[in-house]
Amino acid sequence: MLEPGDVVTNVAGAPVADDGTIQLRGAERVHVAHLITSKRIGDEVDVGFVRAGALRTEKVTLKPPARPVPAVADWDESPAYVILGGLVLQPLSAPLWDAFDEDEAYEDPGDVAAKYGASGNEIVVWTSTLTSDANYGYSELSHRLPRLTKACGIDVEGLAHAAEVLRDARERGDAFYDLRFRDPGASDEVRVILDIDEVDATDLELLERYAIPDLCSRDVADAYWGPEMPPPRAPARRRSKKRRRR
Repeated sequence: MLEPGDVVTNVAGAPVADDGTIQLRGAERVHVAHLITSKRIGDEVDVGFVRAGALRTEKVTLKPPARPVPAVADWDESPAYVILGGLVLQPLSAPLWDAFDEDEAYEDPGDVAAKYGASGNEIVVWTSTLTSDANYGYSELSHRLPRLTKACGIDVEGLAHAAEVLRDARERGDAFYDLRFRDPGASDEVRVILDIDEVDATDLELLERYAIPDLCSRDVADAYWGPEMPPPRAPARRRSKKRRRR
């Protein structure tokens, strides 16, 4: 709604000063963000502003902020992931960044997103590599937590979107997965080419070797496999029978 150069004059009927504050009580003032965060998602708020010398008012419906890098990860949720030929792809979060970052100082999630040139979409990163013939020569590239920028020539908008793009390539009968990655703070991209037939041949072997139940988390299973196709699973391991002592 707002454009560069607009000057906000009031929010929900409260006049906004030049320093971005509103009157709370008496001479006490707080930032206008206090007023906004005191309301609920879905509430409508009138916003007054000046544009090109004209005073305007528009009604805005409050929505949760877009966070390319979530500040927290829910403790009771399983991690989201996709395993592609041994490449482990996951959405970036602040705890995940802290686990990989060698600097012990806290970094704001917004600053972390800026390292990746975030545009508001979920950031998908390559967190580790389960070595196999399909990814031979690529395992060292994941050490800096590079971002997946493109998959098969399409800009990646999130993990579920990447899963759909990979599924489409597989269903089209493409010969290769063409992936582009970029390290945080870097401008150059690294290209990773995976043979789809070789990926399919090694995926089940990886599941069994690393005792992983599925090639992707449940939240992206429909996007990766399609709603009607059951995902492949690692064969159940047989328990060794031990003789009882008499």
